[in-house]
Amino acid sequence: MNILWWCILGLLHAEGISRFLDRILIELSPSDFVKFIEGREKPVVIHARGKKGVLKSKVVHKYVVFIEGAIVFCRSEEELELPDKAQVIDVKDDLGYPGI
Repeated sequence: MNILWWCILGLLHAEGISRFLDRILIELSPSDFVKFIEGREKPVVIHARGKKGVLKSKVVHKYVVFIEGAIVFCRSEEELELPDKAQVIDVKDDLGYPGI
């Protein structure tokens, strides 16, 4: 991916919405993400752990839901307490999507 694409993605991400592979990326705060999941009938949530910070020393939890051409996600330093009705798929490694 060239540097121009990353710059454009960064500008869009600053708005909270960006695009990747024809999917709209929507970032929610952890509390809004939990509310969003509570409103879904049978949500399937992908949960991954990544690293953040200059020295990559802090763990960040990443949660992703795919819905109708969009990817809704959040990042949290704390593990989220999701509703029991949510099917959570734990991913061993970090996600490969840029911006998530």
